[in-house]
This record gives sequence, C-alpha cells and structure tokens, in this order.
Amino acid sequence: MHSLPVFLRLSSEAVLVLGEGDAADAKKRLVERAGGKVTDDPLAPVRFAFIATDDPEEAEAVAAVLKAR
Repeated sequence: MHSLPVFLRLSSEAVLVLGEGDAADAKKRLVERAGGKVTDDPLAPVRFAFIATDDPEEAEAVAAVLKAR
C-alpha cells in the first residue's frame, strides 16, 4: 500500500502545507475543503503539517525539524 486514508477534523485548524507543484496544490485544496486554514509559514503554530515533495530525504529532514518544534 502506498497511501494511508486518514480522516482529520480540520475545521478552523491551522495546517502547514510545505512543497510546490501538483501534490502541494492538491493537499492545500483538500485542507481548505475540510475547513482548515492553510499556511506555508514553517514557523506558524499549526495543528497538522503536510510535506509534499518527491524527495524522501528532503521530506525526512523537514519532518525532523517540525517534530523538534
């Protein structure tokens, strides 16, 4: 399995979406449709974060920084 279906209550929650391109745009649309407030500021206080990149090493590095926060 290459994906994990997840259901989150995002109503009025700040959600960080990092990345560029189609994958990031799709995540942003999904968050907005679920009522979340999208930000791309990695320093903003957020409830959830999505990293949309094709580079696994980049994703792991960003995730480690976000987890440390």
